[in-house]
Amino acid sequence: MKKKILIILLLTNLLLLGVGGTYAAYRDEAVGTINEFNFAKIIFNNEETSSISLPNNGLKPGEKISYNFKVSNNKDSQRSDVNIDYKITIQTYHLIPTTIKLYDTNDGNRELLLTCNESAQRDEEYKINCVSDDYTLYYSSNDEDNYEVEVIFDSTDAEGNPWPQDYSELLDFIDIKIDSWQKTN
Repeated sequence: MKKKILIILLLTNLLLLGVGGTYAAYRDEAVGTINEFNFAKIIFNNEETSSISLPNNGLKPGEKISYNFKVSNNKDSQRSDVNIDYKITIQTYHLIPTTIKLYDTNDGNRELLLTCNESAQRDEEYKINCVSDDYTLYYSSNDEDNYEVEVIFDSTDAEGNPWPQDYSELLDFIDIKIDSWQKTN
């Protein structure tokens, strides 16, 4: 009987040691700081930002105004160490009847990427949000993508009636925002 108890105790100890060794606590810690989570930046009037507001005051029915900006993965001599995906969002309340067009102006070409007008869906704050496709800036070189935003004050309504000049007194906001993230594949 003592022999059985010793064998059971010995087996129990072996099992506890074996099972106990499989449960190990590992802990790893990384220390660092990230100044900004938005990697790509808009360069507008030689300033770097993640959003810009375009003025449209004084625009009259039938007129248009254009703004140029760049999206870049570098500043001065520093460049991103990762590939960056980004998208451009144009946001407006669309209080005045405008059509907003986003063009890619790289390599001397002018390619229409996005048209934003009253037909776009409104969000819960009653803003119109027009979102571009995703674009990529590669870390292997200093990349800059050039864009033009054209704001056209429509001269007539959907039925072809001209807008009264009173509309030129209205103000609206047009914001351009860039959302960027590290490309993972």
